[in-house]
Amino acid sequence: MTLTQLGTASDEQPEERQDLSEHEDEQSEAAFAAVLRDAVLPDGTPYYLPEELHSAARSLFRVGWVYGVRSGHTGPALANVRLPVSAVRDRLGEVVAAALGTGLGRSRVLQKVSYHGSLREHHGRYWVTGIEERVTPFGCVVLKYELSTWTGAGFRCVVSNVNARSVSGLPEYFDR
Repeated sequence: MTLTQLGTASDEQPEERQDLSEHEDEQSEAAFAAVLRDAVLPDGTPYYLPEELHSAARSLFRVGWVYGVRSGHTGPALANVRLPVSAVRDRLGEVVAAALGTGLGRSRVLQKVSYHGSLREHHGRYWVTGIEERVTPFGCVVLKYELSTWTGAGFRCVVSNVNARSVSGLPEYFDR
């Protein structure tokens, strides 16, 4: 028995499947554009998806949109009520973090991170301006971060030699 036939009686035919219609394509494209437009960062700048992720996220969004429409789950339960910016931004950040491996503790240079390490007086948000990668004698990879603030004229290092477990990647990237 195939996955398509699961849940159907033996005399029933598998359901018909159709690709995205032109209208579904247009609606999902408009909805995805609205998501990106609404996902502003705390300082008011628009959210930016790296180019390699924009296409993949849009494609997955479109499939989810069409599944919602075709299954009847996109009725106007809260018509004309927008999502909070933080909800949109956080979800996009999760996608970016997972795709770039930051969910696994591997933040990138010029990514904004939240520092929550042992130096409590320095807890906060910083830009990663350096990453040192070393291999221990036992073959384990150890990452050490340099975290900085942007002064308007350049970066100023605030904390260095930071363990990977002391930072959490945020969806923001420095773009000047």
